Amino acid sequence: MNNAEPRRLNVVLDVESNSEDMDAIIVAISLLRGVKRVEPLLTLGTETPIQQLGLSARPLNALTAAQIMTIGELMVHSRSELQCVKNLGRLSLHEIEQKLASIGGRLRPEPRGPWTHAYPIVTQEDH
Repeated sequence: MNNAEPRRLNVVLDVESNSEDMDAIIVAISLLRGVKRVEPLLTLGTETPIQQLGLSARPLNALTAAQIMTIGELMVHSRSELQCVKNLGRLSLHEIEQKLASIGGRLRPEPRGPWTHAYPIVTQEDH
């Protein structure tokens, strides 16, 4: 038997699912030969309401007004996209990023390249 240090494989699954589906995925990964431990990244599911993040009133109200209701809906946006949300300033964005990090989540990374632009999030009220 080899005495080498165990290797770590990070698997990122970008799925829209409920907690039962995610539990099934974790069990399936656990059945792979040699897997000793599976650590889910998010401690709250993507369908969890943003109220569960424990945000202060200002960012919570701004996200709600932009019709971002779940953690999954929040995580598909980049920082530059969220900067376009009314009443969501630098400190609120920092708070959102910290709260997401505390559960193992993060905002979508910024696209790279000269063709990238931040587009405002349009709500029904804007029409």
